Amino acid sequence: MTSLVRQEQPAASKGCFTETQSRLPWTVTLLYSTAVRTRLGPTSCAAQPVHLPKVNPKSRKVYQTLQLTPKTTAQRELVRNERPGREKRPLLLPLSTTMGIHWHPNKPRDRGTIPKLIFIPRKVKGGNMKVCLALFVCVAALTAWFFTADAKELFITTIKDEPYAMSKGSELEGYCIDLISELSKKLGFKYNMHLVKDNRYGAMDSSGNWNGMIGEVIRGEADLAVAPLTVTAVRERFVDMTTPFIQTGLSFIVRKATDSEDSTFSLLAPFSTDMWIGIIIAFLLTGFCIFLVGRISPSEWAEPDTEEHSFTLLHSFWYITGALTLQGAGPHPKALSGRVVSAIWWLFSVLLLACYLCNLKSALNSNSKHISIKSFADLANQDVINYGTIESGSTMLFFKNSNNPVYRRIYQHMERKKSYVSNAEEGIRRTQEGNFAFIGEAVSLDLAVARYCKLTRSPEVISMRSYAIAAPLGSPLVKNLTVAILQLSESGELTYLREKWWASSCVGTGGAHISEALQPYDLRGLFLLLGLGLGIGLLLALLELLSRAHNQAKDGKKSCCLVLTSELNRRFGSGGESTENDTSDKSKA
Repeated sequence: MTSLVRQEQPAASKGCFTETQSRLPWTVTLLYSTAVRTRLGPTSCAAQPVHLPKVNPKSRKVYQTLQLTPKTTAQRELVRNERPGREKRPLLLPLSTTMGIHWHPNKPRDRGTIPKLIFIPRKVKGGNMKVCLALFVCVAALTAWFFTADAKELFITTIKDEPYAMSKGSELEGYCIDLISELSKKLGFKYNMHLVKDNRYGAMDSSGNWNGMIGEVIRGEADLAVAPLTVTAVRERFVDMTTPFIQTGLSFIVRKATDSEDSTFSLLAPFSTDMWIGIIIAFLLTGFCIFLVGRISPSEWAEPDTEEHSFTLLHSFWYITGALTLQGAGPHPKALSGRVVSAIWWLFSVLLLACYLCNLKSALNSNSKHISIKSFADLANQDVINYGTIESGSTMLFFKNSNNPVYRRIYQHMERKKSYVSNAEEGIRRTQEGNFAFIGEAVSLDLAVARYCKLTRSPEVISMRSYAIAAPLGSPLVKNLTVAILQLSESGELTYLREKWWASSCVGTGGAHISEALQPYDLRGLFLLLGLGLGIGLLLALLELLSRAHNQAKDGKKSCCLVLTSELNRRFGSGGESTENDTSDKSKA
C-alpha cells in the first residue's frame, strides 16, 4: 500500500510542515533542518504529533539530512505547482512521488531536504494497548498450536486391502504403508497406525452416523485415514480430503477362456505337464517297490522250489494299474510289507482321481458357459454369468444413484440376485471359480489380474474417481499433506510405488494356461504320503528277511550274514546253486 504525505500551505512565520498519517499507536515529531545551501536561510517548522512506534525517551533516533534533486517529470511538475503563497487546500500526494522531500517555502525548489525524524514517546490509551496485547497472545497461541500439532504423534486408521495394507507378522506392509512413511519423512511427524475396528471404509447409516474409517476420523478417534478412500461429495461434507494419490474408475473382471479349454486334449487339462510327469514317476517307483517287496519278504517267497514267484516285475505294474483304476488285479500281497505298499498306493489313487474329476468338471463347466463380455452393456444384456460388487460400497451407490438405463439394470440385477460380496477377496475368489463377474475399481482389479493369470479385466472404465487421505474438517495437516503428495508425484515416487506393488506374476501369454491346471506343489502332501508308504514297506520287508535269516542261522548253527547272503542270492541271482546246496542239506538230514 502506498504511503501518503500531506502537504499544507506554510504559516506566515513558521514555514511549512509535513504530517505523515498512520494508524499505528506510535508518536513522531517532524523537524526541518537548515538548508544545505548557503542561499537557504535556517528555518524550522512546528510539527504536530502523530502515532509512530513508542521508544525509549533517552534514545532518540535522528536521520541524517540528505540532498536530493527532482529528476523525474512528475517531481518537476510538483515543484512548479507548489509555489509559495498559492492558497489551496491540503493536497495528499503519494510518498513515492514526493520521495519524502520537503521544500523551503520562500526559496527556489531546486534543492530540498529530508526531515530529521525524532521519536518522542507518547502515552497510548489503555484500551488500544489491551487489544494489541490480546491480538499478540492469540497469534502466539495459534502459532504454537500449529507447530505442536505437526510434532505430535498422529493416530492413523487403515483397512486390510491388498496391496494397500497387508499383514506381515505383527506389522503392516503395502502401498499406503509406504506412502505414509514417505509423507512422515517429508513433514517430520510420528504416527501410530491401526486397523479399523469394523473393517469398513465409511458410509452413513439411516440415523446419520458414520461407520468405518470415516466414522473414526469424524469422532476424533483417528487423525488421518490412509487407505483407498474414494473422494465423494458426501464424504467431503464431513471430512477434509487431500489431493488424490491414485486415479481410477469402475470396471469388472471375468475368468478368461484358455487354449486348453478349446483344445482336443481337454481331458489332460486338469493336470499340468509337470503334474503328469510326477504321476508317471510315482507309478514307476510304486511298481518297482512292489516287485522288491515281493522278492525280499519271506512271506511272498514261501515255496520257491515248487511254485514260481507271483510278483514278477510285469505283474507288479499290472497290479498297481488295476489299483489306479479302482478295479484291482490278483493275486494280492500276503506279507505285511506288501500290504502297506498296496494300501498307500490305493489311497494315493483315490485322492488323485478325486482331484482330477473335480478339476475336469470345473474346466468343462467354464468352457460351456463362456461368452464374450467386454463392456457393461454386454454384462447387463446376458443372464449366463452372475455379477456383483461390494455391499454398501461407493461402487454400489454409483449404480444405485445412476440414471443410465444400463447401470440401472445392473443394480436391479444385483438387488434381485443378492449377488453382493463382503470384500474384494471374496469377489476375486468367486470370479476364479467361474460363472461370476466382479465389479470394482480398476486399480484394484488390475492387481487381481496381475496376481491371478486366469482373470482378465474389461477394457471399459467408467465413473472416473480418485483415492485420497481423509482428515477432520479444518485440520491444518491437509494443506501440508497435499503439497507433500504433489512433490512425491512430481519426483516419480508414486509411480515407483505403483510399479512395486502392482508387479505382475504372469510371464508370457501362457501364464493363464499354467494357472488353470493343478501343479505338483498343489498335491505335494499326497506325493509325500506315497513316498513315506513306499519307504515303510521296503523297511518292513528287510526286517522280515533279517528275522528269517536270524532264525535259520540259529537253527543251523550258521553265521547270520552267510544265511542272509544266501537268501539274497536265491532271490536276485545264483538261485540254482543255492537250491542245490539246500537240496543236499535236506537229503543229508
